[in-house]
Amino acid sequence: MRKRQLLKWVLIGFWHAFVVFFGWYFLWPVLFTFDVDLANLGEAIGFNSVLVISLKILIEACHWNLFLVGSVAISLAAYPVITVLTQQWLMVGMFNNANEFRTYLHLCYRLPYFLGTLVLTVLALAPDVAFKACKPAVRDYRLMRRRRKTNPIIT
Repeated sequence: MRKRQLLKWVLIGFWHAFVVFFGWYFLWPVLFTFDVDLANLGEAIGFNSVLVISLKILIEACHWNLFLVGSVAISLAAYPVITVLTQQWLMVGMFNNANEFRTYLHLCYRLPYFLGTLVLTVLALAPDVAFKACKPAVRDYRLMRRRRKTNPIIT
């Protein structure tokens, strides 16, 4: 991987983390009142991170196949299932943490949670989609410049 490509991926990764974390941090008091616990903030950030990363994989893939789409769908379904199962049965016996008992289900029944997830996911993936859309134009521009250098008659 070239340094420029690595720098782009690192900066996009920081952008994703910044948007997801601080987006939920600032949206949380606006969308939810006192009836939603702060433990749900971590669950919202966690699922939104998994969603952004999974969609980023689909955006960057050159060719989609059944295995790729299936693995992304399984990873998107696994986070809520594992979180619900952990909070439903394991947390009471293992950690004895009553603050997080069944809080993810309580969060999933809220419309503002889905709206916030949608807005932050679109905002986080906007640079990825823009880079992907501009990539053919940049490639054509570089190809045309190369042709002009080798054959100055072409204008």
